[in-house]
Amino acid sequence: MASVLAIKLFLLFTEGRFDTLRPDEERNYRIAQNFDAGLGYTINGAPTAFHGSTTVFLYSTLIRAGVAKKTYITIYQFLAVAVFIASIPFLFDLLLQLAVPRGPALVATTVYALYPSNLIHIGNLFNYEKLVLPMLVIVFHGLFVMVRSAGPWSLGRTVLISTAIAVSCALRYQLVPVYGVLFITAIAAARHVQGRWGVVRPLLVTASISTLLLGAILVPSLVKNRALFGHAFLADQSGYEMMQGHNDLARGSWWGDWQDPNSSYARYSREMVPGLDGMNEYEEGQARRAFAWRWIRENPGKEARLALRKLALLFAPRNEGGGWNAVTAAVHGLFLTGLLLAAARRRWSAETWLLLSPLIAVVLLDQVYFVGYRWRYYAEPFFILLAAQQWTLELRARRRSVTS
Repeated sequence: MASVLAIKLFLLFTEGRFDTLRPDEERNYRIAQNFDAGLGYTINGAPTAFHGSTTVFLYSTLIRAGVAKKTYITIYQFLAVAVFIASIPFLFDLLLQLAVPRGPALVATTVYALYPSNLIHIGNLFNYEKLVLPMLVIVFHGLFVMVRSAGPWSLGRTVLISTAIAVSCALRYQLVPVYGVLFITAIAAARHVQGRWGVVRPLLVTASISTLLLGAILVPSLVKNRALFGHAFLADQSGYEMMQGHNDLARGSWWGDWQDPNSSYARYSREMVPGLDGMNEYEEGQARRAFAWRWIRENPGKEARLALRKLALLFAPRNEGGGWNAVTAAVHGLFLTGLLLAAARRRWSAETWLLLSPLIAVVLLDQVYFVGYRWRYYAEPFFILLAAQQWTLELRARRRSVTS
């Protein structure tokens, strides 16, 4: 782990930025500045709730406390590195619990530690994915132990896991379906593995505490947005993103120039949604969502082809902000062949479904919106875990058939 820490710190100091947030967070920081200047939750003079408001409240608190943005970025960057390093032994232990031999488990763990998206495209930039991803690995380990163990469970550990889940979901709303699918799968798996409902109690308690904590964190966002637009909601971005994923020009991926009024997509949007320029942000999001649902209903053939294209894009060996990568290609290849082996050999164990649950949630996100490699990031550690599990089982089965 010392070598991984050295590599992470080297990349952070040589390639990282300590003076600026990523564009979405820079926007939220400006909103916080405007609020503290008495201008309300606005951007360019207009009220906004486009992105989640959790970090807006966080930045507002930092500004009032006199904490410089550069100081916060520095603290966060080192915190994210520390949490990532802490996640490495948890992933290694998961591999051992999946009966992967120690040697291959060390190789798989090294791949996780040095995975391209963990090192550069996401892991070396300022974003909250680089914090919530290793937290997901650690939480998954805890839930995995709950599923497999019928023994007593520490309430303190449950509260820690629940807090990590709530904070992660508040920072990145896309994790709500990821943890939702994970909990549903874990509860079903615990029932299957242990054979009685009593063992799911720790999982139900964890899910309940997580939901209560997350609800408490998100109440201020609901109140703020109701005051701004007359409706209680978390963010109006989803309507915009849904239309990007379902229209005649849709290609399955994000339109980088969607805000450019002269872009083909912007012109198409104004043509398909009359009066778009006269709407406020909330109204526009609702209108775009309504158009997307209508387009899906009226174009089932195009929607089916688009769904297949999204699946192909999801497993393309590319990374956020980067091109094709040999390591990503190798992991995707091993994962997909491992998945085919699981289907061919009917190896659908409770553990296998648990490993697939983050991917199931990511596929759902991609189908509702579009393919986002920042969303795929949440499933990437589980590509490694499932590939290691299935190929270990396959090689053992082949050795047994040779010796028998």
